[in-house]
Amino acid sequence: MRKLCYVVALLLLFIPVVAAQGSQAMVMTITPTTEADGSVTITISGSLPNSCVDLANVSYAISDRDIAIAIETTEPDPTVMCAQALVDFTTEVVIPADELTAGDYRISAGRISVPFSYGDASPAPESTEAPTAASTRIPPVRIPDVCIIPNREQALFVDTDHNFCFTYPLQFELTDDESAIVALVQAAADSASTVSFTLVQSTDRVEVSQELRADLETAIVNEDGSLAVEQGTFAGEKSLVVDTLRGDVTSRRVYILGSDTFTILTLTPNPDLNEDASALWESLNDTFAFFPSVEDGQ
Repeated sequence: MRKLCYVVALLLLFIPVVAAQGSQAMVMTITPTTEADGSVTITISGSLPNSCVDLANVSYAISDRDIAIAIETTEPDPTVMCAQALVDFTTEVVIPADELTAGDYRISAGRISVPFSYGDASPAPESTEAPTAASTRIPPVRIPDVCIIPNREQALFVDTDHNFCFTYPLQFELTDDESAIVALVQAAADSASTVSFTLVQSTDRVEVSQELRADLETAIVNEDGSLAVEQGTFAGEKSLVVDTLRGDVTSRRVYILGSDTFTILTLTPNPDLNEDASALWESLNDTFAFFPSVEDGQ
């Protein structure tokens, strides 16, 4: 199953009727379709804040393996009163085959980002009959009910391959980390104050036990002599939270003890010692959730 993960931030429902600054389109789904001639049709759907706002222009830009869709909206007349109700929209962008090469891309629009694999779908030579196979379409992904819709200062991460979601403050950005399912970073002006977050999963109980043992050996000692270890629940599952100190680096590690899969969250530095890390920890605590597999029809 291809991993589908995307990021979405929800604008407030009630938006004052004033001149718009940038796009007011709230993107909800991105659906890429590889056509028989090798071109790619990207269908974007979402909502506009009210009946006075409309789509003005939709364009795209390709940089390396990133396809960025820009959606411009009209500016409402400040003298006109508009019904404050979301208006659905659907629009398409077509990218010719000669602008793409085979490989993995990431398509982004608004605050949604989805992966897309483009195969060797170049048009057939003139001497060869054109392909008749149907277009390849990736179904749009809907936000599971258990996932918390973010406010305008947050973003939502949903992974329908590993079946979890959470919101996080917008000052954090997704970053590439081959060893993690998801990684976030918020770099401060002082690089020593960088806040990072990773999530990994494992089904190897021995490996996880060894990692947990190493964390317990470096656990912070509280003033009363006890270790900074807390057993409880996280996202409805049994968990163990360990605050560690290795050298001068502090971290909070959360071991979520599932029946078959262990999920490990790492937040550096310890949220008790850093305001930005604390904000992320609070968001994770409040919104992290697991959901049934999409294949189960949930």
